[in-house]
Amino acid sequence: MKATWLLLVVMLFFGACAKTTATMPNNLAQVNVENSDDLAYLEAFDALNRGDEEVAFEKFFALYKKTGSLICAKEALKLAFVLRNDKLDLLVQVARKQMSKDSDVLRILAGYELQNLKIANAKKIIKKLVAMEPNSAVNYSILGTIYVLEDSKDLALFAFKKAYSLEPSEINLLKLVDMLANVLKRLFLLLVIGLASMDAQSRLAWCYLGFMLQMKIAQIWLLFILCFMIALEARISCVMG
Repeated sequence: MKATWLLLVVMLFFGACAKTTATMPNNLAQVNVENSDDLAYLEAFDALNRGDEEVAFEKFFALYKKTGSLICAKEALKLAFVLRNDKLDLLVQVARKQMSKDSDVLRILAGYELQNLKIANAKKIIKKLVAMEPNSAVNYSILGTIYVLEDSKDLALFAFKKAYSLEPSEINLLKLVDMLANVLKRLFLLLVIGLASMDAQSRLAWCYLGFMLQMKIAQIWLLFILCFMIALEARISCVMG
């Protein structure tokens, strides 16, 4: 059940990545609106920016088939993945052959492999992305989720720690807390993390922990630690003031 839930989460993440609004081309001065291909190109991006994904896909795919444009193939691939279009398999083959160095495409290919429950293939792609973009928190976060699906808990913990160190956002902190509390059950290490840092994100992590455990003892510890942090901050403020 947990593996199924995690797979759903990571698929939703890949879908969100694929839905990123495309940027209109910068060389609009070179676009000839009397040319049917150029006009269709602009119409495809316009449909995408309006959220009309079905129309955008049809236009991008038609343009790719007619002109061989990899820009159109990439946009069609992203939309086919989101829409679960029957042209997805064809576009995946194109991506593997001609766009294997594009990081956005590689993330979609990893999502495609996960969609087909080929976790080992997805991990291979994400590891390639990590090598290409060693400072990307997104790649480490996806890798951590794949490790959880493989039940490689310590490797997953390392990946989530790395993601948080690269991008100390609330969502990355919550992934790390969830890993420690619900998968590894390392509550003592979580206590050390909470006491070592006294910013708003640490409080958020502790609130999340208290909610997940839903135990009186956890609520007591949570209250104690929050009071400790507040008292210590007040003391520091008095000394510095």
